[in-house]
Amino acid sequence: MGRLITVFLWPLAEIIAFVEVGHVIGLAGVLLAIVLGVAAGMSVLRRSGLRALAALQRGAAGNDPQALDEAAEDGWMALAGALLIIPGFVSDVVALLLLMPAVRRWLVRNGRKPMIMGSMRMGSGRMAGGGFTFRSGFGSNFGKPPESHDAPVIDGEFHEVGTREIENGPPQDNHR
Repeated sequence: MGRLITVFLWPLAEIIAFVEVGHVIGLAGVLLAIVLGVAAGMSVLRRSGLRALAALQRGAAGNDPQALDEAAEDGWMALAGALLIIPGFVSDVVALLLLMPAVRRWLVRNGRKPMIMGSMRMGSGRMAGGGFTFRSGFGSNFGKPPESHDAPVIDGEFHEVGTREIENGPPQDNHR
């Protein structure tokens, strides 16, 4: 329900801000502010988006939490760039807040706790491959305490199956 209210209140707040700022700086000033905001947003988004992807790849490849924090911080900066591109003064104010390093660090630090706690509550399956580890914690017991702390771990091997093996069946093991 809160998100639905936000969806309707945000545009209303933007319209009110446009009218109020327009009374102060005039139509030419509002149009100039929109054009400058879009240009700044594109610059921020281009720079931070590429940095976020690079940091995310580094963090995933080496399971490096610091690189993942950098990726999250750059992700908040990319969101700031996207908000600057959206015409509106309320979104610009939120974007300017997100451009402050202290605000981004606070969001990363405080955003990590719910993810960790959620992973602990929901259980965490692990799936490794390709040089990184993927932890899945989403499931039907979202928000519920775990039933057991010693969940079974299934270790296994796999091999790729080609179309010939699918048609002829699995290869026969004659060493038994």
